[in-house]
Amino acid sequence: MDVAWIDFSQYGLTSAAVGDTSIEVQDKKYDDIWAVSAGFSWPVDDQWTMRVSAAYASAGIDDQNRSFAFRLDRVAGAGVGAQYQWDKDRLVGVNLTYYDLGDVRIEQNVPLVGTLSSEYSSNYALGLDFSIRWLR
Repeated sequence: MDVAWIDFSQYGLTSAAVGDTSIEVQDKKYDDIWAVSAGFSWPVDDQWTMRVSAAYASAGIDDQNRSFAFRLDRVAGAGVGAQYQWDKDRLVGVNLTYYDLGDVRIEQNVPLVGTLSSEYSSNYALGLDFSIRWLR
């Protein structure tokens, strides 16, 4: 199990929008990011080990401060995997993880255009990794 804290509130990103008579500058307000992950593995026999995992990381930015240039939302994930003992000195593993990346709701005022808004109906990623580990 892991717990992480990222001092994201200190991150600075300023956006500027140029209109016909003005320049609008916004300093985005970010939040610290908290994350937790946990995994569990169990041996099936002398050669195979199965694995499951789950993770969550907070958004780091509130919906009202999100922009089209910086669309960070919370992340939740779950995965399954297996490890095979190829020989006495080598392990081979494979993992598949599903990540739900949130709806990334955005409502932003753009000069000369007005208010633009967006939201994902599905926003996800799949992670597939392979590993080989030598024990010597």
